[in-house]
Amino acid sequence: SHNGEIMTHSDIFSLVLSLNIIIWSHWIADFVFQLDRMARNKSKDNNALMSHIRWYTFILFLGSLLLFKGDFVLAGLFAVVTGIVHYYVDYVTSRMTSKLHAEGKMGSDKFPNLGFFAIIGLDQAIHMSTLMTTYLIMVNI
Repeated sequence: SHNGEIMTHSDIFSLVLSLNIIIWSHWIADFVFQLDRMARNKSKDNNALMSHIRWYTFILFLGSLLLFKGDFVLAGLFAVVTGIVHYYVDYVTSRMTSKLHAEGKMGSDKFPNLGFFAIIGLDQAIHMSTLMTTYLIMVNI
């Protein structure tokens, strides 16, 4: 609902369900289907990064079929767009975290804490924003 309309309980239920499908599909795609060799090498080897992105996009596509009620075109578009953005986000954040990890900078005793774990969190926040924004745009076109 938009244009000043009030959301119904059904609208809110659908939105929360959709966001849960997005969040859990992302977690499965980004963590469960990222092998150790992908995670360790994606910061220095674009083949490892692309392997991660291909699996991420495929698994996200499967979750997106639920999100878009079996519509292959919308599910595919959502997965491919977020997969492309995911590549660029991970390209940058994996290099940042790799450097911080190698230097042993897991966190900081002083603010701002921009250590390894903070950048992992930043990476996930960017992914969540990308997923939510892409979904918002797609359901409104």
